Amino acid sequence: KETQLAVGNLLGSNIFNMLAVLGTTALFNQINISTTLQLDAIIMISITLCLLPCFYIRRHIFNSKSPQMVIYRKEGVFLLCLYFAYITFILL
Repeated sequence: KETQLAVGNLLGSNIFNMLAVLGTTALFNQINISTTLQLDAIIMISITLCLLPCFYIRRHIFNSKSPQMVIYRKEGVFLLCLYFAYITFILL
């Protein structure tokens, strides 16, 4: 039940992979980004922004003093449906 640790680990890993790994790779070889990856990046950023209301905005709107950040079942189902829609979009 260490949600803050899990979220921090996930975000930290993604930031490290994007900045350090891509930066190091770009030092040795030019990286060309195709239009397919640009669309994927837009989708990734959009879905990440969907998490903002789940965590931070709700906490400030309801003025919660609790350190717990919760994703409710409806939000989890919505995010899971977004994931399946994205996978379907990629495979088609």
